[in-house]
Amino acid sequence: MLKRYWILITLLMVGTLCNAANRLPGTSIADAVLQRDSLMTVFSSAYMAVQDKKCEAYSIVDTELLEAPQYGRIEGNKRYVSTPWKEQWTVDVCGKKVLVPITYIPDADGKGTSFVVEQKNVKILNSK
Repeated sequence: MLKRYWILITLLMVGTLCNAANRLPGTSIADAVLQRDSLMTVFSSAYMAVQDKKCEAYSIVDTELLEAPQYGRIEGNKRYVSTPWKEQWTVDVCGKKVLVPITYIPDADGKGTSFVVEQKNVKILNSK
């Protein structure tokens, strides 16, 4: 039980390190704050897929934009997303590559975004 809490604390610390100056690798269009907010859910989904209680090493090795959103409004120099978009994040879980698809859903004014990860769509690619 203590090991689970240690993993959770480690994941929270990793998520805190994802800031504006430290974006994740790949083609994700989520800003650094949204990436940080997504990180714990992505790691949890990868853990659920692998189910290796001994594993304590998680890292994002790639992010990929699968379906781009449409932009409905421009204010100043900022474009606001008006439709959902899909990404796929690749997580290394102790040598196993896990693909975690994420659907991002903008709110009505495009200034906020929620996200969904469906566990049934998480896939393990391979292992070392």
